[in-house]
Amino acid sequence: MEITKHCVQLELNRRKINQLLLNQRRGSLTQSSNHRPLQRDLAATKRTKTCPTGWTKFSCTCYFVSTKSGSWDEGRKDCITRGADLVVINDKEEQDFISSFANEAAWIGLIDNETEGSWKWVDGTSMTLSFWRDNQPDNWNGDEDCGQYINKQWNDHPCAASLKWICEKLPPWTCCCCPGDGQ
Repeated sequence: MEITKHCVQLELNRRKINQLLLNQRRGSLTQSSNHRPLQRDLAATKRTKTCPTGWTKFSCTCYFVSTKSGSWDEGRKDCITRGADLVVINDKEEQDFISSFANEAAWIGLIDNETEGSWKWVDGTSMTLSFWRDNQPDNWNGDEDCGQYINKQWNDHPCAASLKWICEKLPPWTCCCCPGDGQ
């Protein structure tokens, strides 16, 4: 049941992001020859049920760790331009998976900038499960409002700090997870 809720939320997020991208770039995909490789990649992805090049698949979701660093906002903007958002970690299996490939500190989609101590994910859901480091979150110096993944745990960190980030998205070949597909 939890997987289904997660997948439905991911699909809603994917639709919102796609609508934002469409509004932002209306018509540019069909008019620009620079986007033809993206169109071919999307078509190939739909046929093979894999994630795009550079992304890693876990369950029915694709993950990407950036190669550049920036603020939490820059990371989120980059994820959105990729048709994704910063990762929302829903269970221990997903946390363990991220631990298997995220080898350095990175932004995750967790933030408490609206109300201190009230952590929310980028999809609007409240944090119900956590993997905080000891004595965290601590809002050190009153300036730690963004979620950082570090050494298989979470830490609150200043949002303006420069870190890599982890993006998450549903692959284009599915509108929801399919637990029976053997993935």
